[in-house]
Amino acid sequence: MLSRLSPVVAEVSPPRHDKLDGMLISSAVVFRMRQAIRDLNEVVFCGRDSIARFSLRAHAEGLPKLMANKGRFRLPEDRDFYSDVLLAAAMPEEDFPAFTTATAILLVDLLQNGEGSDDLYWNWDTFQNHYRLADPAIRAALMNGYRVGYESGAVRLEASPDPLDCLTISLDPVLAILEHAGKIDLLLAIGSAVTSSEAGEIWEKFGTDGDDYELPGFRYLYEREGSMTPANPETAPLIPWS
Repeated sequence: MLSRLSPVVAEVSPPRHDKLDGMLISSAVVFRMRQAIRDLNEVVFCGRDSIARFSLRAHAEGLPKLMANKGRFRLPEDRDFYSDVLLAAAMPEEDFPAFTTATAILLVDLLQNGEGSDDLYWNWDTFQNHYRLADPAIRAALMNGYRVGYESGAVRLEASPDPLDCLTISLDPVLAILEHAGKIDLLLAIGSAVTSSEAGEIWEKFGTDGDDYELPGFRYLYEREGSMTPANPETAPLIPWS
């Protein structure tokens, strides 16, 4: 069982809008925003030792205070730790795990309308090739964070990330996993390129009752260019971290 559970184009016209933590965004983006934040928080959790190694302030008070505020910076109160995170996010050669963790911290803040003042335009322009060197799950989390930031206007980019960079696992290996595990229904759904709303319906109906063999398929449906749009984007369960 998937025990860790707790679209590019809107498919209605005009698009419905919802509030996510006080931000008014298209309903087509709500689920992927929630999922992106969840995945980025997992990156931060996994990399907490690296950012603490880079910044003594992170270990002493920065990360606990940040997490208590749901990943949002409060400025000027958190100014010193914020400066440390900005520095780590600009030094991939110094400490790569701290670099990816810091980038995830900055994206979580921006996607939740926190008080960080940097829109990450320079970071993306300078370091997008470095992000591609990260482990697949971390790379995909960062790229999807930038993607949903671009879609919502939270991050200033000239264009959305390459769709292939947003995939933890590409299509052919996902299909091979599902075929090997005998998950024919999900295999056929992905192979037929279901719409984002159809993908959302499949996830809401069957995802939480699925098993770990199906997880790569559901994650692919979220991470692919068309993504997924559950009917209840604010309450739909999130896909577990892989």
